[in-house]
Amino acid sequence: MKVDSMNKQLNPAGQGITIDAGAMDLNRDNYIDIGEYATSILLSDMLSTDENNFSVKNINGKITNKGENALLINSGNREVQYTAYKYLYDYYNLGQAKRDFIQNPNNCCVVN
Repeated sequence: MKVDSMNKQLNPAGQGITIDAGAMDLNRDNYIDIGEYATSILLSDMLSTDENNFSVKNINGKITNKGENALLINSGNREVQYTAYKYLYDYYNLGQAKRDFIQNPNNCCVVN
């Protein structure tokens, strides 16, 4: 999905909220791929446990509104947010996971 398209989904008209999905675009190609999107899910999970403690130990499979809001509200500083995304993306080797997923012929409907 294009970053601009994601921004439109995250910023409903008339709500006065400005959320920037650009931090999710780790390879800076103006698209958010499946690995980059998965990273946002992990970060939401992490922040659901403690929005002030960035630790993979906080990932427990439970995403709350608190975690999602912390993820989105903190998007004002794109470089700080980018660093958090990049750390998780690398920590869980999501680039390789994405490539493996796309190369698997059983995943026929994946568009890269």
